[in-house]
Amino acid sequence: MANACMAFRNLADGAFLRASSAAPFLPVQLLTDRHVGRKWRSTGNAAALFIDLGEATAVDTVALIGCSMDATGSMRVRASNSNSEVTSGVVVDETFDGLCDPEYGYQLGLLGDATAARYWRIDLDQPGADYIEAGRLYIGDRYQFGINFQYGWEIRWIDRSRKTKSRGGQTFIDRDNQHRMFNLGFGFLRPDERYGFVEELDRINGAHEDVLFIGDPAADHLGKVSVWGLIEEVSPVSQPFFRHFAKPYTIEERL
Repeated sequence: MANACMAFRNLADGAFLRASSAAPFLPVQLLTDRHVGRKWRSTGNAAALFIDLGEATAVDTVALIGCSMDATGSMRVRASNSNSEVTSGVVVDETFDGLCDPEYGYQLGLLGDATAARYWRIDLDQPGADYIEAGRLYIGDRYQFGINFQYGWEIRWIDRSRKTKSRGGQTFIDRDNQHRMFNLGFGFLRPDERYGFVEELDRINGAHEDVLFIGDPAADHLGKVSVWGLIEEVSPVSQPFFRHFAKPYTIEERL
């Protein structure tokens, strides 16, 4: 098990995006829509996404949230500083196979090292599919905690279905969607973490901008240990020990 990571500076939202194909009324710009349910869709079982960040910026994490791919699919991530098609001057070239479970919809590409590049390309291939779709794109860096979250963490499913009792005592179910909530705390944050990453996350994202939490970047099933969502409330930072700080997080998945 590897220490948890948090990613919150989403460069995709300020980038120029284009795709090799898009179904009518489902353009690539929907990957920057805050609602994951509003999705870009390709017109075939293979597609390429092109991202122009405007300037060379360090990236070590690429993620598609609400992705329709499955364990037979693959994602190839490449980057260049000189070619917008990313066919020459390639400084990153990594392939991620069989990582997405459509029941969770997290296609994550955790690059080995952060590399600064302006142009990024994501090639998707899903054999046998009529199309590929995804609701949100994250591209940026991630922060890995020096000491992992404490015991007592919780992950739960929130079922929005409504139950109604009839006069005869029968229970009727109005089914709705489900999503997850992660509740965990970090009790041994170093001063550089508290005044660096933790402060920046509270200041920039607060409770109004999405974050990507990866509970175990070494897990075989990244979708089960990751959540894309909003921090429910900006919790206070406390100092339970000398030169150590504590911070709880509650993150509710976005749909």
